[in-house]
Amino acid sequence: MNFQQLKGDLSKIEGEGVSLTHVVKVAIHDIYRKLHALVETSPDKEEVKSKLEICEKDTGDLVETLTGVVDWSLDWAEHMDWIEKQYATFNEMSCSLDQLQNIITPSSRLPYYDIAHAVEILSTGNLRLPGCIRENFLPPNSIGALQRKQTFSRLHQIIRNRLISGKLLTQMKNFKIRNGCVVFTVKDEFKITLTVMGDDAKEPWHLLNIEILVMLSKIGVCKPTVHPIQLSLLQQIMRAHLEGNVDPLKDIYYSLHYFCKSLQLDDIYLHLMRLENGILFEKIRVEKYIHGQKITISYWHQLAEKANSKLGYRLQLETKETEHLLVVSHIPSFDALDESISISQSLCVDNISVERLILQTIHIRSFARLRYLKLHFELLLNGVDCDLEGTPAYLQVPIVLRSWRNDNLCITIDTYTGSLLCYLPNYSNCHIINSIQVALNKDQLGKLNSLILELIFWVTYQHYKVILGNLPVTVTKALTFLNQPNHPLLIPKRPKIFLKFHRHPTVVLVVQLSENQYMPFELVYDILIAFIKYQTHENNLIPEQPIGFANIENHQFETVNLYAHIESLMQLDSSLLTDGLLRNIQDQIIVQKCAKTKQSSRACTIPEIAYVVSICDEQMAFFFLANEFNLQKIPNTGFKFDRRTGSFELSLLTLLLPTQPEQTELTSTNLLIPSIEKHVQEDLNKRLVSICIRSKWNEECYYWVVEIVFNSNPLSNVTQPDSNAYQVIHLYYKQISNATQTVRDILKDFSRIVYLYAIVYDLAKIIRNSKHFNVLKTVIICTYNYLNLIIDYGPKKNVICNIFWCTDTKRFCLIFTSDNSSPNPHNIIHEKMESCLNATCSLIYLLYILDETYNTFYSVSKLLNITTSIKSELETGNAAPSFVIKPESPFNIFLVYQKTFGIEISFISIDKVTIRGYVHSEDELMQGAVFSFLKNFEVFLTKHIEGDNINSPNSEYDSLLCYSPFLSSSSEISDTSSESNFGDDKTPETNIPLGSCITLTQKVFHTICSPSVYFDDYLTASGVSSLERFLGCEYLRLQMQDFVKKSNSNIITFLDSTEPSTLLFNLSNFQCELKLNPVHMQSLHLKLSCLSNTPSIELTDDDMLILELFFDRRVAISPYSRNSIIGFFGLLNNCTPIMLSHFAKIMHLDMDPNIKDPGCDYTIQLCMQVPPSDTLYLPIPVGSPGVQLLNKSVIAFFIKINHAICNGKSSVGTQTLVLPLCYNSNNNATRLLKSSKHNASKLQIRIMQFINTFSLHGEIHKTCSIFPSIAGLLRNLHVLDDDLMTF
Repeated sequence: MNFQQLKGDLSKIEGEGVSLTHVVKVAIHDIYRKLHALVETSPDKEEVKSKLEICEKDTGDLVETLTGVVDWSLDWAEHMDWIEKQYATFNEMSCSLDQLQNIITPSSRLPYYDIAHAVEILSTGNLRLPGCIRENFLPPNSIGALQRKQTFSRLHQIIRNRLISGKLLTQMKNFKIRNGCVVFTVKDEFKITLTVMGDDAKEPWHLLNIEILVMLSKIGVCKPTVHPIQLSLLQQIMRAHLEGNVDPLKDIYYSLHYFCKSLQLDDIYLHLMRLENGILFEKIRVEKYIHGQKITISYWHQLAEKANSKLGYRLQLETKETEHLLVVSHIPSFDALDESISISQSLCVDNISVERLILQTIHIRSFARLRYLKLHFELLLNGVDCDLEGTPAYLQVPIVLRSWRNDNLCITIDTYTGSLLCYLPNYSNCHIINSIQVALNKDQLGKLNSLILELIFWVTYQHYKVILGNLPVTVTKALTFLNQPNHPLLIPKRPKIFLKFHRHPTVVLVVQLSENQYMPFELVYDILIAFIKYQTHENNLIPEQPIGFANIENHQFETVNLYAHIESLMQLDSSLLTDGLLRNIQDQIIVQKCAKTKQSSRACTIPEIAYVVSICDEQMAFFFLANEFNLQKIPNTGFKFDRRTGSFELSLLTLLLPTQPEQTELTSTNLLIPSIEKHVQEDLNKRLVSICIRSKWNEECYYWVVEIVFNSNPLSNVTQPDSNAYQVIHLYYKQISNATQTVRDILKDFSRIVYLYAIVYDLAKIIRNSKHFNVLKTVIICTYNYLNLIIDYGPKKNVICNIFWCTDTKRFCLIFTSDNSSPNPHNIIHEKMESCLNATCSLIYLLYILDETYNTFYSVSKLLNITTSIKSELETGNAAPSFVIKPESPFNIFLVYQKTFGIEISFISIDKVTIRGYVHSEDELMQGAVFSFLKNFEVFLTKHIEGDNINSPNSEYDSLLCYSPFLSSSSEISDTSSESNFGDDKTPETNIPLGSCITLTQKVFHTICSPSVYFDDYLTASGVSSLERFLGCEYLRLQMQDFVKKSNSNIITFLDSTEPSTLLFNLSNFQCELKLNPVHMQSLHLKLSCLSNTPSIELTDDDMLILELFFDRRVAISPYSRNSIIGFFGLLNNCTPIMLSHFAKIMHLDMDPNIKDPGCDYTIQLCMQVPPSDTLYLPIPVGSPGVQLLNKSVIAFFIKINHAICNGKSSVGTQTLVLPLCYNSNNNATRLLKSSKHNASKLQIRIMQFINTFSLHGEIHKTCSIFPSIAGLLRNLHVLDDDLMTF
């Protein structure tokens, strides 16, 4: 029974209600009955399973029934409450209606009215009351408006007559007569209302109202001053004064006036007491207070105590009968009357402010004191205009002429204490300000003069630091001397400013300041230039250097343990400072050494100092450089100003040749250096036009620009059409403090010019004298700028060789480049070519080598380039190149393949080479020792020489072959004869001895080194050269042979073979035969056969063929990996026949993607070597064999899933998914192999679920689960979310 059934049963009951208790009992009884029936009907099941069955099947109905009963009962209770309220309301309403109907309505009657009075009220609008009521309770009628107007007019006449006839005070003449009374108003004090009760002259005045207009003063708040009770008492007193008084108006005025002034003084006193005990504690003091008469306030107590004044600074407020406002007086009094008036105006009764009164008093008092100081400083500083302004007032004293406003000395007064305060707006750390402030407060004017002068020196020093901050100098007040210098130009106790140049650590500009004798407080400047050395103690000077030169950097100047020692000191010429003449500092220094000069008395302004610093900084660099040239005896003209360029320059008269020690050092390296003969030197100097050195500035530092101008060059008729053109060279050097190093660098670059010119001179001589020499047809001398010789060569003149002299290695260097994306083929023997040039010092021989060896190295570079490009696409962890070149000489190189094979290549002529192969061990390879000769290498070369059944590559390189530019016309070999006799230059014998040198034409050598198309259609190895294919196959065969021989397993056995290129061995179920293709020797093939003692295995002929083809197409191909072939034979050796049949199906899908299901969008690859993965963590290192036996029953293998190939072309940007799998032969389970070091990712979990599902199918049907798991995964991989697997 559920809730719906229960509801139906209840609805059948008609005519009577249903008890809620009855409903609940029926529902509970039915629920327990069903539970009991369920328990009784499942006796054979376990208790847990029975409970689970009860919960799963019938719990829902039972819970629904109970929930329905409970909900129904709750709703019913709410409805009952509402019905009861409605019932009570209805009952009350019914009772009321019944009473209205049966009791009230029948007894209702209209009241009786007094018709006579009603008619009277309705007609007249009035009701006549009885006489007793009208006489006893109603007031008499008031007078009318006309009578009221006449009465007020008469009263106004009486009041006006009494005021005119009486004596009225001036203060009470502000009155108004209205409504039968007069109102007297005294501004800011009081307002009274009076009237008279008759026209008799003796009738006294009657007081009607008093209003006090005085307001209490508080900061920002005002309120009435008199309480209503006090005001009522005051009115009674004033009424008493009006009765029987001869002059009542005068008496009442003075009484109320005194009362208001007393009230103001009381308010001011109370407020002063709050200030004295609060924020102005010990700042002000109420000295005396006479109630209603006077208040005395004192301020600036400390100043009064210092001045020994008994009166001090006081402020008095008092009342006078004749004065309307409070009277303010000052002790001592002010000089100006208007100041006192301005202060008294702050005491208006409606806006009383004691704070404002005190502040204005202090402001005027401060202004008076500062005005006195203003006059004093203007007299002291010779009529300097000082500014006195501001609130609070402050005095600005310009202590330095032509300075900024913020550099003025500012003096103000402390508002609370009255002390003088001094400060400099721009400088908060000036120690002299405190001393000046003390002197001013103690009136020590004599000491003040020296302090002002000291402050002028200090501010001037700060000006130097600010203005010279953008110049390359450091401003300091002193130098660290071990012994104070004793020089007549350095006057002791005179302020000095030292300017240390950043670029010249040993040069210091000394600005010596002094006071003008005729104009006090005005400075004069003496500018001195000092050349210094450094010392650690008294007898330890740095070794002798030329004046102004040091080997230390700027930061060493500040080291504590280094002390300055002045070597030379001289005063700069005043004309350099004032007239702006760019005189030569070098000449001035010589003059200063010979004669003394007087101290300059002219003042030098700061802009002039900046000008001097700039000139010295620029010219000192030239001076040191010129001095260094003089020390090394290099002829020069000295530095001077060039009006054409607007800068200084230094000219050298000759190009210095390299020194003999440098040549001795070069000859010690067994290298032949160019001999600088006399006629070569004369020819070079003859071409030299000028050598000029200038200084330039870039964004970071100064640098030297050495401009060398030559008149053409020896190769100008080859490189330049205009033989008379000038050739300009610019050399750049960073300016450093070490001038010796700069000169050394310049001389090194001079050696670059001289050495290169020596070999270029010989080349130019050969070109001029050899009329029949054909060099200009093979090379192009592109550029010769005296520093570099750039040559274009090659068939298309697209490869470049840059020749120059290197000053660091002290030898000629070569840089090989090209004007296209392919590198220069001579880069692979770069060092040998350099050694050849330095050994012979002959450019003509270098050009001969470059041209003779270009074709061969071009072929070798193709081999290396192709191998490098393939290696960049490998999916292995080993990025080492297949080929490594070891050049022995420019005509002999050694190629090493996979650290196993060595190929020796020697150049016979421009179109012939010899080649021989070796086998190396890895240990002997590092030492260059030969282990044995490479077998089958001669047979491979012979097949190419014979040219039988060989696919020739594309002939795009034929135009580059058989190229002989250096031969004369009589000895040249025609291209036609070479091509027609291709393969006939050397007829190979049928049996060539092992290790013989094979001679190849350049065309054949280029063929075996260039990438070519493979011979079998099903193999895609078009990017590999024939030589690499042969070496790779031979490498795999030898590696497998070594693996079989060293195997410790009894299953893998080595078998002898009669053929030298064949490897025979047995595995667990197969006999394997590895053999090179006898036709072209460029592919390795596998032949499988079942062992005779092995029972029939479950492999078809198709499966055997697929295994063999997979080896040919996927294992024995580039990059010819050792681990790939080991992984493949590990698969054959460790798998059962049924497992091999499943792997054969996977291999078939790998080699032929078109056989997949139509709905499958993915392709698969079976990896024989562990590939890298960006998606999953691999448990086996990358590059290891792709098939490994983890234990006796578990084998691990790797597959790679890609997008399916559409229309023969793969999609752009295809990504791959690498899956490590394992198969357990015990339980026939295929699973995803997880890494123990990393947790499974979300993608791995999803793939595991797929593989487990399809692997379960194989377990159920008792078939191998390898291929069903992988096939099912490929068909259903598209259901993965895009965020889990992005393709």
